[in-house]
Formats: sequence, C-alpha cells, structure tokens
Amino acid sequence: MISYILAVASSVLFLIIDQITKHYISTNFVLGESAEFLNGFIDLVYIHNRGGAWGIMQGKTWLLIAITFLMLLVCVGVLIKSGKNKMLFWAITLVLSGGIGNMIDRIFR
Repeated sequence: MISYILAVASSVLFLIIDQITKHYISTNFVLGESAEFLNGFIDLVYIHNRGGAWGIMQGKTWLLIAITFLMLLVCVGVLIKSGKNKMLFWAITLVLSGGIGNMIDRIFR
C-alpha cells in the first residue's frame, strides 16, 4: 500500500514542480531567453510551442486536448485493470501526471 501512496505523491509532486517551473519561466524570462541550468548540462529556454511534441499539429489545440483526454481515460482504465502490479501503477501514475500537466498548459496557457 505504501508503494501506491508514494507513486501518487510523487506524481503530484512532479506535476506541481512542472507547473511552478513553467510559471516561473513565463513570468521571469523574455521569449527566446535562455539560462544555464546544471552547469551547462541542461539549459532552460523560453519558447512557445502551440503544438504537440516537437511542434507537430501546431494550432490544433482542441484536437490535442481531445487526444490527451482520451489517453488519460485509457491510463485510468489501465490503472483499474492493473490489479496489484506496482511497477505498472508507478508508470501509469507518472504518465497521468504528465498528461494532466499538458492538459493544464493547453487549456490555461
């Protein structure tokens, strides 16, 4: 049971960190501005992507919202059917966290 609680807590924490980071960058960076993060291993760059991964489906926000919503439903269905598979539970809760973060961005940003 503790593993399931940790999975959900981790997913919520990652979702919160994701949203805080995006809010911080959108309010403190100018479009196109970058900042070094982790000694050049990762750079943060403020860009706008109105599509999906790598900018595909630009301008088709409502279609992306519908696809994301359907995938979230599939993930919930898999969670319900997964039974006691802890690894699958962890994986699906993290995918759900990312999907919810994307949905928030597409609807409110």
